[in-house]
Amino acid sequence: MNEFKKYSDLCNIELQGLRDLLLRYKKKLFNDRFQNSVDVVNSVKNFGYLKKKIAQIRTEILQRTIKKNEEEK
Repeated sequence: MNEFKKYSDLCNIELQGLRDLLLRYKKKLFNDRFQNSVDVVNSVKNFGYLKKKIAQIRTEILQRTIKKNEEEK
């Protein structure tokens, strides 16, 4: 019976180690997914900012062109 108890304890220790490993893996996976989500959101924000900036530059160029054409007349 002592032999069984010894192996049972070893099995329980191994199982606990595997549970801990699985838990760490799940946490890492969750954190990686969360970080990827944050990166995507930041990329979308940056893309929106770039679109806005490009529109602003186009408007400025158009206004300068109109102003230059009016000065030439």
